[in-house]
Amino acid sequence: MDKELIKKLSKAGVSSDVILALMLDEEDKPQPEPTQQPEPAQQPEPAQQPEPKQPAPVGNDAILAAIEKLTGAVQAANIRNMGGSTPKQETAGDVLAQIINPKEKEA
Repeated sequence: MDKELIKKLSKAGVSSDVILALMLDEEDKPQPEPTQQPEPAQQPEPAQQPEPKQPAPVGNDAILAAIEKLTGAVQAANIRNMGGSTPKQETAGDVLAQIINPKEKEA
């Protein structure tokens, strides 16, 4: 411990007993010899991994069209799976024919 450090410690209010203990601890400890550290081997640069391809963004119109198509397919499948035949939808001609030539009512 050099004299400058001892003067600074005493001015800072450190007692002489503590300074003496610090000096003895410093003398008792063996000074580590500087060791030469081997230079780290140059590591090969990691191979660049190709970036994963992301699907092209789909517009809202395409999504809505796909939803409508799916909805129609589900509805058609539900109608087919009802177990019965689907009712025939009457055309305007069928309705006019019934008005002009109504079926006879049984009494």
